[in-house]
Amino acid sequence: MLKSQSTIIITNTGAGTQSSTRVLPAIGATRMLASTASVSDAASIARHIGSIHRELDALSSAVSTPLLGSVVVQGLSFTGGTARYVQHQLGRAPQGWLVTRAKTAAWSGYELTLETGRDATKEIRLQTTTTGTFDILFF
Repeated sequence: MLKSQSTIIITNTGAGTQSSTRVLPAIGATRMLASTASVSDAASIARHIGSIHRELDALSSAVSTPLLGSVVVQGLSFTGGTARYVQHQLGRAPQGWLVTRAKTAAWSGYELTLETGRDATKEIRLQTTTTGTFDILFF
């Protein structure tokens, strides 16, 4: 079995034959790799090209998810009723955020509009009604 970060290739042998299957676990797609014998006519080639296009479309949608470049900022301390600026480290304005861990209190908070002169590609303004320490996933 060959492995890389995005593709696993499994070679199956049995009854004197060998076939390879490429597995893309992130999108659940499985395709047989084309062999010279299976693309001997125009119709077969067209089927394989169509199959490749469908696989690329599925891969494209998997890669475009906003969670792919997400960042978790850990150990953020908040004082209830006080707004705080958080450096989200995305390098772009966040599409959203989620509290992934509430360590000392239940999260009860919301996002506020940035003040004039602040940069949304660097920071976000959050406020909680509870005092506690939280981990937040920015995406």
